[in-house]
Amino acid sequence: MIKNSEESKFEMKLRKIISKLIYGFVGAIFIGLPIINNSYSRQVLASVSSNQNKLQKDLYIIGPGDELSIKFAAANDLSNNYTVLRDGTIPLPLIGSVYVRYLTLEEAEAILIEQFSSKLLVPELSITIKRAREIRVSVVGEVNRPGLHDGLGGYPTVLDAIRRAGGITHKTDLRNITLLRRLPGPDQELKKAKLDFVELILNGDQTQNIYLFDGDIIQLSKAKKIEDGSNEALYSNLSPDSITVQIIGQVIAPGSRSIPARSSLMQAIMAAGGPRAWKANKSNIEVFRINRDGTASRKRFKIDLTQRISEEDNPTLLNGDLVRVNANALTRLSEGLGAITEPITGILNAAALFKLLD
Repeated sequence: MIKNSEESKFEMKLRKIISKLIYGFVGAIFIGLPIINNSYSRQVLASVSSNQNKLQKDLYIIGPGDELSIKFAAANDLSNNYTVLRDGTIPLPLIGSVYVRYLTLEEAEAILIEQFSSKLLVPELSITIKRAREIRVSVVGEVNRPGLHDGLGGYPTVLDAIRRAGGITHKTDLRNITLLRRLPGPDQELKKAKLDFVELILNGDQTQNIYLFDGDIIQLSKAKKIEDGSNEALYSNLSPDSITVQIIGQVIAPGSRSIPARSSLMQAIMAAGGPRAWKANKSNIEVFRINRDGTASRKRFKIDLTQRISEEDNPTLLNGDLVRVNANALTRLSEGLGAITEPITGILNAAALFKLLD
C-alpha cells in the first residue's frame, strides 16, 4: 500500500484518481464519518445557542496529554495509539508531526486523511480517545479559593469545581453563574452559558450542573442587592398558604415536607418526627436559604421546643429552606461522618449545597 518513489508520474496520477473515486465508498463502509471542514465546523458551533443544554452536547477538543487511538481502514500496520505532545502535535509515520490541538476528533480525522492521501492508496482512518488528559478549569469571582484547579478526576461538573474552589461565599449570586468554553480551531473564540443554581437546588434541574471540559472558565458574580421594597409587596401578595421545606440529618423522618406558611424552625423539625433521641445535636441546627437577591446564607440555631418564634432562636421558615439537624459527637464517632442517608434523591441537592458553604 505504501508508494515506491520510482513509480512513473502516470502511475502516480492514476493512483490519485483511483483514490478519489473510492474515497467516499471506503469511508462509508469502513469509517462512516464525513470530512468536516474546519471553518464550516467553527461557524456551526458559533451559531449554536449558548444555553446549558447545548453545552452538554459540545464535541471533545483535543489537547496535550490526550492519548488517541488511530485506526487505518487499509493499513493495519500503521494503526496504533499516539499521544498528543505538549506542543499540540502527534508524531506519525510517513507524514511526521501534525498539529491537532484545539481540533475536534472529526476535524483531526479530516486533516490526517488529507495528509495521508499522498502516501496511501486508501487513507481513510478513524480517531477515538484512548485516554483523556487531566481536566484543568478556572474558577473565579465569589468563591473562597479562586484560581486554576485540577485533579478533579472522572467526569467533573460545575458543582464539583466550585467545591474544589472552597465553595461559595455569602455574596455569591447563585442565579447568575457564567461558564466560558473555547470553540474548536485556532481563533480562541469562546462561547458563554448562564447557569442558575437556584433551579438546581430547589427544582433539581441537573441541566444547570453541566459536565466540564479542560480549559473551562467558571465565573461567579456578586449578587446585586434589592434597593427598594417593590419586590417585598409582590412576594407578600403571592405568598401561598403552605410552603415546602427539606429536613435532613438526625430526625425521625427526613425528607421534603409541606407545612403551613409562616411555620417556625421548631415546627418544621417536629413535622419530620422530631430530633432522634441520643443522636441529634440539639445545639447544632442549620438552615440553608436562597435569598431573593440570589445569595445563599446558612445560620445555626439551638433546639428549644418551648421557644416562641424568634429570628434569633426560632426563625420563621420560607419556601425552599433546607434544614439540617446535625449528629452529636457520639453518633459521628459510631456511625462515621458519611453514615447519614436520605430517603429520596432530591435531598442530595440539599446535602451537596450545604457542602458548598462548608
